[in-house]
Amino acid sequence: MSRTILVGDSGSGKTTLVERLETDTFNASALATIGVDYRVFQDLSGNSVKCWDTAGAERFRAVMSLYYRNADFCILVFDASRRLGMKSVPKWASEVRAHAPTARIFLVGNKIDWGQSACETEEAIALAQELGFVGVAFLSAKHMKRAEILPLIQP
Repeated sequence: MSRTILVGDSGSGKTTLVERLETDTFNASALATIGVDYRVFQDLSGNSVKCWDTAGAERFRAVMSLYYRNADFCILVFDASRRLGMKSVPKWASEVRAHAPTARIFLVGNKIDWGQSACETEEAIALAQELGFVGVAFLSAKHMKRAEILPLIQP
């Protein structure tokens, strides 16, 4: 069973993304994660994936490193609807690599339904390549179905 962590700034849509992956539903009134939330979903091969949805708020950072250890895969989520949404991506990548050096990191720009320019897409792709991520995808956890998202972030 692979171990996956979701990291990113508060409000980037990590919780709604993992909820879409687990239950194929979207909860518009999802509350901010406090600490860590644990979920399990099936990947494309039918294998179980343990998933830790981590809080993005700064006050929880000290606790988060405990959940990064032994992670196989990291989904680093940023808010693609905000011009500065990618600003903290290098910081998150550095933190994950400090505690899970072998984890493969995949960059996800969420909330594309709110609008996004081609320049941001190109910048995100360049940043993902520069930081050695295994891939990058842009999606909307609100509008895309589980079957559309899973191939993009397959551990």
